[in-house]
Amino acid sequence: MEETVPLLIKIDGKTVRIRANINWSVHQLKQHLYLHSNQSVEDLKVVFAGTELSNTVLLKNCHLTHGTVVHAIVVESSIDREKRSNVTSTNFVAPTQNGIKQAQENTRRPRFYVFCKSTCNGVKPGKLRVRCQICKDEAFEISKGPNSWDDVLMAERINGWCNKANCAGGKAEFFFKCSEHINASDSNEFVALPLRLLRTNMQDVPCLACMDVSDIVLVFPCDDSHVMCLDCFSVYCRTKLDNRQFVLARDIGYTLSCPGGGETCDDRFIKETHHFAIAGKDQYERYKNFATEEFVLQNGGILCPGQGCGNGLLIENNARRVTCHRASGGCGLVFCRDCRQTFHDGQCEQTGNLHATNSDASNGYEVNSRHALRARWRDDMDSRETIGRTTKRCPGCGTPTEKNGGCNHMTCTRCNHEWCWLCVIEWNRSCQSDHWFRAD
Repeated sequence: MEETVPLLIKIDGKTVRIRANINWSVHQLKQHLYLHSNQSVEDLKVVFAGTELSNTVLLKNCHLTHGTVVHAIVVESSIDREKRSNVTSTNFVAPTQNGIKQAQENTRRPRFYVFCKSTCNGVKPGKLRVRCQICKDEAFEISKGPNSWDDVLMAERINGWCNKANCAGGKAEFFFKCSEHINASDSNEFVALPLRLLRTNMQDVPCLACMDVSDIVLVFPCDDSHVMCLDCFSVYCRTKLDNRQFVLARDIGYTLSCPGGGETCDDRFIKETHHFAIAGKDQYERYKNFATEEFVLQNGGILCPGQGCGNGLLIENNARRVTCHRASGGCGLVFCRDCRQTFHDGQCEQTGNLHATNSDASNGYEVNSRHALRARWRDDMDSRETIGRTTKRCPGCGTPTEKNGGCNHMTCTRCNHEWCWLCVIEWNRSCQSDHWFRAD
């Protein structure tokens, strides 16, 4: 019995469910789609993950799974095609069987990582996707691959063309999906937060704190690129929250720097504060509450002393009587502004320094200086040969190839073979989703 896979084909403005034979070529898939569109093979192109699949690609080599969405586009007129003839498309190359085997054997491979806010509620491998900036349709082809995080996170960095009818979109919009929900039909629901500081620990660098070697690590943005495992990073965040030692950094908000202790560690802050979600949902809520509380205190406000409340109150006059109004989310407590006790007449009893916090407490999180020397991420020029060599041989013809950009999608100048710089196999959808560009 021939193996099949159920696919969702978006064609002519409608979604068609089909069961495709995994041994079909893209050409055979187009022939089958004639039943749904009355379009000949020559008038259709299949777009997947920002690239057009050639007719010779076999479906079994495309890693298609249950519910995968594929776009079948009716080719535009020759006049419209000529308008974009000066733009070079990125062609998708399916992996050979040997290439698939090599990729499967290399279970620990470079990946993007995200924080999934839906059912996962945690750190997961992420899949990079691209869509039209205007209509948000994924039937979008790009003119070139991204070379850096800036290309992905900043708007209008990569051009292309949208294949959706009546859409003139020419700018790519990149987004990440959790690997657990990669085939979900609603892209917006499962868009995940990219964690650009997380990397697969291909270099086996020990953690700054515990010195264990973990598969996934966070690399701080300091000059030494200190490494910390996710468990220790969670403890680091929790300890700093307990001592109210998050720092207000300009244009960032309340954040943390590298705890390595070097000269440049103290002022190298984590810019994307959603990294603190790694510590868990409860701690992340504490972090957001802390930021709100600090804003209130820094602007002359006070926090309600009611048990389990802590509502921030900005008071415009010098009245001693303060009410934490329920209408504004408070607990209804009426208390004395001076001593934070239930409101009373007469002088307050001595209760110590009411404005003191733990911000002057001891650091609460110290790192061994010898550990800091070992827990450093090395760039390509300084790392071991298997990671750091700047010249690799094309898997198609063996020609030495030097990498001169951030994109891992290589094209051999001798045989035009398209391959992945990291996996050294033919360029495929997994490489594009997992490490399209150099993440460091």
